[in-house]
Amino acid sequence: MIGTTDKEFYEQLYYGSDIEMKDNIWYYMIYSAYLEDGRHSIRVWKYDSLGNDAKISEEIYNHISQLPEQSIGLFKKAKIFNGKSFMEIESDIEVISM
Repeated sequence: MIGTTDKEFYEQLYYGSDIEMKDNIWYYMIYSAYLEDGRHSIRVWKYDSLGNDAKISEEIYNHISQLPEQSIGLFKKAKIFNGKSFMEIESDIEVISM
């Protein structure tokens, strides 16, 4: 992963953050947050480009768990990145902003 460390990325997911990243083809926005009832949510959208120029915008992941560790673990294993998990594409990811 370029642009951050594994620890920083995990902390951003854990405590809640908007993370913008890209791989070789797509741009992604990850929204991690605690809900009012204390549960942890991770949602992911993919885009073909950044900003208002994006023609393709698709929500590819939406999960809520009781615990952030559970939420993050499931996110990292979900095969949502063109049939691959985050763990499989991590070396191709560039984090643009957190």
